[in-house]
Amino acid sequence: MRRLLIVPALLLLGSCATLDKNECLAGDWQGIGLRDGAAGAPMSRVDDHAKACAPHGVKPDVTAWKRGREQGLLDYCQPQRGFRVGAAGSSYAGVCPADLEPDFLAGYSDGKLIYAAKQDVDRASSDASSAYYEAERLEKEMRQQEGRLADPKLTAQERESIRAGLKRLRNDRERALDAMERAKRDESRAQRDLDELRARFASVYGDV
Repeated sequence: MRRLLIVPALLLLGSCATLDKNECLAGDWQGIGLRDGAAGAPMSRVDDHAKACAPHGVKPDVTAWKRGREQGLLDYCQPQRGFRVGAAGSSYAGVCPADLEPDFLAGYSDGKLIYAAKQDVDRASSDASSAYYEAERLEKEMRQQEGRLADPKLTAQERESIRAGLKRLRNDRERALDAMERAKRDESRAQRDLDELRARFASVYGDV
């Protein structure tokens, strides 16, 4: 079954010039189509090219472009390429011919597992960093408050208030340190999962 997904990156490319003046005037539409097909571009890309070339008085040779694109898709619609597309977190625009799509999608699905695992590692790493910097911030604030206690002009009530604040800061810092350790453990687990997936797919798709 064919799956059609909107590809934000491809749509964004359509909002700006896809070809420059020299490319439009050169008129190598089969070569342009070959490049687009190898990149997994949808049929709507030729419309983007028409808009890009209109100011230069050039219209695409759609027949030549389609011929090149079909050739390019033969390179794009391979399991290994599907795996790389999925592992990069990119979307699939439903461009592959029916006879090539199942194997492409199998690779794409495996690649998405790699992408999700990498996201887990990055998320845990970010959480650990955030907790670390929070603990550092609290430590700095604690030192500042401890320095205030050296002021002989403080009243007993002010000292008690500072000590109560210090207690809260220490508790908050302990919680931040605990959160950092949890995040580090999560990162280690996520990295192990990612390494296992990479080892599992290496013999099929190569290193990622």
